[in-house]
Amino acid sequence: MPSGISARDPTLPFEKVLRTENAPMIERTRSLNRATQLFTAVVLVGLVSSGYAQSLVDPAWLAERMNEPDVVLLHVGTPSGYARSHLPDARLITLADVSAPESLRGPDPRPEDLTGQLLFEIGDVESLTRRLEALGVTDGSEIVLYGEPDQPLPTTTRVAVVLDYLGLGDSVHLLNGGVDAWLAAGYELSSSSTAVPATGSLNVRRNDALLADSRDVAAAMNSSAYKIIDTRTPVFYNGEQGVFGKTGRIPGAVNLPIEGLADDSGRFDEEQLTDAFQSAGIDPGDRLIIYCHVGMRATQAVFAAKLLGFDVRLYDGSFQDWVTNNRGEIEQ
Repeated sequence: MPSGISARDPTLPFEKVLRTENAPMIERTRSLNRATQLFTAVVLVGLVSSGYAQSLVDPAWLAERMNEPDVVLLHVGTPSGYARSHLPDARLITLADVSAPESLRGPDPRPEDLTGQLLFEIGDVESLTRRLEALGVTDGSEIVLYGEPDQPLPTTTRVAVVLDYLGLGDSVHLLNGGVDAWLAAGYELSSSSTAVPATGSLNVRRNDALLADSRDVAAAMNSSAYKIIDTRTPVFYNGEQGVFGKTGRIPGAVNLPIEGLADDSGRFDEEQLTDAFQSAGIDPGDRLIIYCHVGMRATQAVFAAKLLGFDVRLYDGSFQDWVTNNRGEIEQ
């Protein structure tokens, strides 16, 4: 099945540092050496055997199935963006729908105000379940996500990871190329509101193994069971620029900037993914704990790692939790 994904950023406020992270996409060579070919062969076995093998769908696949009663198409974005245009029959889901209410804070919060109040923290399971049921999601639903135009990939992967946390990972798909691919394939958009069917009935099976907390990270620092992955841009990883009043990284973390995990159009590409993971020193069979600033960027790497068959966990509190709640040391 063709692979690819397009996702965008919310208009919900990020802290100031996230707005500065517009680093150019890392240039990647398209020719693989023998070592990379071996890496690719191994991770593709994981791709086939993981629950994410069918996660990336193309416009033709969606167009053929979008009217089926079990398909729920979700527009990840904002009310204003949804009102302008969306795919026919899409229903709106926002970051507020999948976040704890107290986690949606202003654009430039002070570190001392953030203790115990993590940005975009995952909401409680009961509230998440009610919201999804209101969107018509049931136990038998096949959920397709796509991002609002001009928003970055982590917005959509954030929603995908939250759904995975609720035990729906095997039923979640991302539209390959998003709105741009949909239009390029000759399909149209709509500005009409989508009538949501009757409230669904959803029995979630919480996937606690998907998330890591600071204790898991501290344990990983002192063992080889997990490799800690920092997905921030190098200026933050290397301590050249700070956030939340601190500079540096979690000790022992290796850098895997998400800018190297998709092509210029925001699509996942298997060849580029395997090259990026190998270049970061991540080997087939490694178990990963992934973090970023606040647990948003990291979801793109979590999704990519799942595509490649890795055993992966998201440190949802990420660097914000680590430094504002004094979870441990940092290194330059």
